[in-house]
Amino acid sequence: MLTNIVLVALAALSCISVIMWVWNRRLLCKAKRRNDVLQQRVLSNLVSPAYLSHEIRTPLTVIKGASEILTTGDLGPISSVQRRFLNTIAENSATACALAEDFLVLFRMEKSLATLNLINVNLRQLIREAVHEFRIMHPCDIRLDNHGAPTFVDADPRMLKQVVWNLLTNSIRHGGEGTQVHIRVSADDGIALVVVEDNGKGIMARTVLPQISSTDTQTHSDLPQAGSGIGMKVVEHIIAAHRGRLIVDTVLGCGTQVLIQLPIHGTHTAFSARTEETV
Repeated sequence: MLTNIVLVALAALSCISVIMWVWNRRLLCKAKRRNDVLQQRVLSNLVSPAYLSHEIRTPLTVIKGASEILTTGDLGPISSVQRRFLNTIAENSATACALAEDFLVLFRMEKSLATLNLINVNLRQLIREAVHEFRIMHPCDIRLDNHGAPTFVDADPRMLKQVVWNLLTNSIRHGGEGTQVHIRVSADDGIALVVVEDNGKGIMARTVLPQISSTDTQTHSDLPQAGSGIGMKVVEHIIAAHRGRLIVDTVLGCGTQVLIQLPIHGTHTAFSARTEETV
């Protein structure tokens, strides 16, 4: 009798052990699946332009600010050589910050996360301000032909200024030393026209508007590099969001001309944003 009771107890313990093993196994599998999902999310964040932009801009902003403070001489006298190096640090930090901002804007545009703060803005004045601000950080030969009556468009001022900065940066970067940039602003028949042209070396066709794949499937090696044309891709998205038209005319060795058409405030003109290239 006692033997039977012991056998039954052992059998029960065996069943309980099996049940607990199966239960623990399921919990472990479930935990592993959740861990895999979390790891995938972390990896996705690591290559996200939004994540990269934030992580890059923060230290660069500190570096830029520190170099500007040192340049003033308030913390002690500096030599001409030191000033030149500090200016180089500030300029390159500003360039890197601009690239990080391009990453962020492009990410938001392609994910339909960007919001335009449209107001009725004087395009001529906006272009004048953008060129002035660019010259402060990047002394270069820019001729601005911006005469005429005020031309008003419905636009996000910050976004349009970024368009101007990106186009000027492209001209200087690809044009080489001594490049001259000419900007013209005009208006006719309900259309505002901005032309940015240079006498530089021109741009390779694949560099004008490169195909940037979705960040959902990118690896680190797939991310656009500085100078690869991400700035022009941002320009394309911003102009399209403003119901405008973008035309890029570039001949290798003969310079580049970029034309932007925007509907004047109060008109119903809209374009199918497209880019034309001549290489």
